[in-house]
Amino acid sequence: FEGTGGSGDSEQHFLIARWAPVHPELYLDHWGKPLFTLLASPFAQLGFAGMKAFNALCMLGTLLMTMRLARRWELPHPVLAGLFLLACPGVWELTFSGLTEPLFALGLVTVVVLAEEDRWRPAALVAGLLPFVRSEGLLVLGVLVCFL
Repeated sequence: FEGTGGSGDSEQHFLIARWAPVHPELYLDHWGKPLFTLLASPFAQLGFAGMKAFNALCMLGTLLMTMRLARRWELPHPVLAGLFLLACPGVWELTFSGLTEPLFALGLVTVVVLAEEDRWRPAALVAGLLPFVRSEGLLVLGVLVCFL
């Protein structure tokens, strides 16, 4: 998987994560998304391939949590939920990029799984961190508040 995900945003997230240990103020950069920068930074020290590995691990976690949710809902073939996820347009491009979407997907599906298991406090904690991964996390917080 050559390339960087097709956008300058991907490279910018990589550079912020790569240089955050040298310039600690980057850990608080709102555009860079602080939680993403904190978690991706060790991988970014390995170059852009490290960022791709980080996002691949995030998508693996997303895949596993998606199948866990499918089992929770007693779907007949939970593995199909994972396969459908992998078949979604753009998943591969986003996974092998420096973008924040894979970590956000992992956080979002984790919130849904925890809520389904009536584990509201951990769900609220994870949801509360989502805005530090992507701004859309604020929308998730709004929806979650409706269920509390």
